[in-house]
Amino acid sequence: MNRVPDRDEVTLAEINSELVTLSGPDDPNLERYARAEGTIYAPTYVPAFVTFPTRQRKVERPLGLKQPIKRDPWLVWLEEMGQKIDFCGPTQLVNMAYELLDESFLAPVRSVLGRKPSDNTFLVNLLESLEENSIRCIAWHPYRPILAVAHRADIIYLYDVKNEAWSTQVLVHEFQKDITCIEWKPRAGGVLAVGCRNGICLWKVNVDPADAAPPNLGSTKTTSTSFFSSPRSPSAFDDTQRSHLASASSSTASTPRAVWMNFLRYPGYVHISTLSWDPSSCSHLLVVGSAVEGTLLVWDTSVETAVPLRRLGGETAFVKWSPDGAFVFVASAGRYMRLWETRTWTSQQFINPSGKNLKTACWTLDGRSLFYTLNEEGNIYVLHILKPAPLFECKRMVVYAASHEPEIVSLSSGRTVSVGGEICQLSIDPVTGERLVVSYEYSNLIAVFLVRPQAGVVVNQDGWILHSGYIRGPYWADKPIISEPDGESKRDPHAVCMAFAPQFLRGALLAIAWENGALTFVPFCFMSEKAVRERGGSSAESFRATVPSAPGFGRGWIET
Repeated sequence: MNRVPDRDEVTLAEINSELVTLSGPDDPNLERYARAEGTIYAPTYVPAFVTFPTRQRKVERPLGLKQPIKRDPWLVWLEEMGQKIDFCGPTQLVNMAYELLDESFLAPVRSVLGRKPSDNTFLVNLLESLEENSIRCIAWHPYRPILAVAHRADIIYLYDVKNEAWSTQVLVHEFQKDITCIEWKPRAGGVLAVGCRNGICLWKVNVDPADAAPPNLGSTKTTSTSFFSSPRSPSAFDDTQRSHLASASSSTASTPRAVWMNFLRYPGYVHISTLSWDPSSCSHLLVVGSAVEGTLLVWDTSVETAVPLRRLGGETAFVKWSPDGAFVFVASAGRYMRLWETRTWTSQQFINPSGKNLKTACWTLDGRSLFYTLNEEGNIYVLHILKPAPLFECKRMVVYAASHEPEIVSLSSGRTVSVGGEICQLSIDPVTGERLVVSYEYSNLIAVFLVRPQAGVVVNQDGWILHSGYIRGPYWADKPIISEPDGESKRDPHAVCMAFAPQFLRGALLAIAWENGALTFVPFCFMSEKAVRERGGSSAESFRATVPSAPGFGRGWIET
């Protein structure tokens, strides 16, 4: 077994396929990492709860009246309708009318007649999970070092990783309720899709590095903080910073110049559970799944129209477009998975063993293989596409076999720790496709795998992925972070979600959100197999020899 980091250690980075850990500020590994010109990304923190300040609103009087008026219910309803129409524009009139009708007339009827308790276990579990952690999901900007962070208060925060600063602009709206998923649009300046209770909030965020700070403030680069310093958190929510207005406050982060939102809603299609953008050039397609529907919606966001795909049975738990845009993988909350070919929109269905539904999945870089796991299992499977449509020949294999029960490992310090077990999430590096990370349900350690790029027809699963080691996050034993209202602290938090940056010169950069609201970043410093071949190397020794002389070390970001 690979070395398991102790509880008082934290994973700093990977250098040439070796994970480097630190046990304190004087650890010799820190000097070693500095000699390799590595960058330390300080952790940050998202508060567990956000307080919205109350603000009294002035009541407008009708023209010609001098005395205060009584706000009758019909007048309140009319005023709310006018506000929504004014904010969203005429393209959203149908959706707004539908929502106002539901809130004003249908909801009171349901409250009187009563509603049958939901027997949708998937929806119930999904709604319960939304309140468990401070951070629900994260998403990287396609070409800027900006991380969108969805808070359980249904707020989207923007974190500038390069400048280590939170943007003063937050994305919040009354339609943005029960956030379940977020994803930036590829090949776009800044379009963020947010899956919510009643539809999709389509945010358009324009970020310009020139707006990072006024000229009189000098450089926007902040002093790098210590890796062991106290995590920082975004500033308190200010109700004057509305989501549809450009913030006038300066910040060291790349501040959005303007932000606005379109709300996409399909009649009767609620509880959005998953979404994915088409990565093809010049495409505006967004595929969306629901926790109460087996029908997929394919939105053309340029004209705000949706086309249903009615082939999957049961609730939709997962959907993901392949990196080349040729396929869409869909999984229900039950046993069924389906692969769509997007040129002819033909599909093939796959059935898992009884009681086994998909837990998580991710595409390989070439878009011809998909790693996935099933619930209550520790195995990693691969779905490999041998022939595209109309033949549509695929092969399923186990590429890593492990028990669903975590293993208890004794550490050098005498402590014990749980390792492995039931898999929670997979995430693969989208830059090189050569790093795969795995989080677990009952372990706070994240496993790292080396992925060997495949070429041609794969007939054997041996050697596809190789276990490299484990990532351990911050340990808050000495200075616990209070994350519960009653003052109880959570120690050794588990990973909630993980995502690799889509742009990074030195290899790969992983962002990890933890249960207690901490955000940490782990850089992987290596040269891809393609880069090694281009330099004439073929062995591990030549691979290691070429890394220190690789260009573009700095902070690792591709400047655009």
